[in-house]
Amino acid sequence: MLYLRGQRFLFFSFCLWLVSLILHGENQIIEGEEIWEIVLTPKYGVFKDPQSLPDYSNESNKQFIREATPSRIVIERHINLKPLKSDILLEETERYATKEDLEPYIEQRISGAIQKFADKLAAEKKQQIEYVNTVMYEVRDRLVWRSVSNNSAEAVLRRGTGTCAGFASLCIALLRAKGIPARHVVVQTLKHPTWNAGAHGEVEVYYEDVGWVSYDPQKHQHHAPFPRVLLGQSIHGRISSNDRPLWRAYTFFSRNPYYVKYRAIKSKIDIVNMTDRPIKHDFISRNDGYGQPIPHITGTVYDGEGNPLDMPWVYVKLDLKKRKYAGTPLKNGRYIIKNDSDGGRLYLNKKGYVIFYDFPGSAESESLQHDIRFDPGDSIVIDTGRKNSVVFWYYKSNSYYRFKAGPDGKARLHLNTGNGRWKINKTWYVFRDGRWHEE
Repeated sequence: MLYLRGQRFLFFSFCLWLVSLILHGENQIIEGEEIWEIVLTPKYGVFKDPQSLPDYSNESNKQFIREATPSRIVIERHINLKPLKSDILLEETERYATKEDLEPYIEQRISGAIQKFADKLAAEKKQQIEYVNTVMYEVRDRLVWRSVSNNSAEAVLRRGTGTCAGFASLCIALLRAKGIPARHVVVQTLKHPTWNAGAHGEVEVYYEDVGWVSYDPQKHQHHAPFPRVLLGQSIHGRISSNDRPLWRAYTFFSRNPYYVKYRAIKSKIDIVNMTDRPIKHDFISRNDGYGQPIPHITGTVYDGEGNPLDMPWVYVKLDLKKRKYAGTPLKNGRYIIKNDSDGGRLYLNKKGYVIFYDFPGSAESESLQHDIRFDPGDSIVIDTGRKNSVVFWYYKSNSYYRFKAGPDGKARLHLNTGNGRWKINKTWYVFRDGRWHEE
């Protein structure tokens, strides 16, 4: 736990907290794969109708029901994080109308208001993926979530409010207005620290050269994260008992209180680049296919033994008013921040480790690599000799951070080398000849 003293630090602490809320939702371009095992067990007695949850596979994710008994359900969830690429031109989407299996997901009455809005969004868009992402961003930015009774596309567009079903309805109507197959998807979000449990509406979009792709207009692009179970598809977004498979899966969760546990079987994520349109609520995302990648600074933070340091949060300097991001937390010790003339601040607070490092920035538009290693040459390393012992780092003469050493009794600080001197406890440190020295 890191404590701050002094009014300036209190304000700075508030800013960092505010930044954390924003940064938790940044959209980076990544690639890789995640496989999660989800285990459901009944809170009371046994599960009713445990065979009702379906296997499923699309380009974004796969779901396999590995075990379904009255006492236990095991779900294996694969998440594809490779950047989405499609070469289908928007003018070529007329070809979908000739495919019989896609007809239910294209044919619907489009109102004049929806068609006019779709035409406006499609202006100067050449590829299908450009238009799809424009629709997703527009709906996300335009709508406000509110519990309403009418989630039709026309009502949602007129009011500017809707539930998850309304977000999905408007997206689907705008896509179908341009001949792009789209359908409603019903998922169950599971109990998780970052998710509320309950039924949730998503969207699937069809690309002829890719297949069906998952989207959530509220939260993320191109893949559904693991704390959810796919229940089925719907043409019109209504769950009806006439659609037996979807109805069975949907009612399973209303009839069966459950405990849930997760286990990562595989989690390999690599940074590819950044874009300038962050998803507000996204915590990890694929290439959004919108705009050009921007210059960035990226690297890996290593602990004192040379292993990548898991970083739950990274704070950096950014424009809070405009909600432009400069960085985000990543797994496997990786970080990424925007590279511009203003540079950025990388801030990490974890027991035994503190990073407070200002990057000067670059006048050139380029991507840079900068690894951080917590060793005596690169950082100030203090061996207190006691687990969880308190260390004081003086940022100003009368203001300081109070934080705890790690389980090994060591406190490691990666501080600006160009600032001259830092005071840790009662000792001054200076960076000279490529390493830190006690004065």
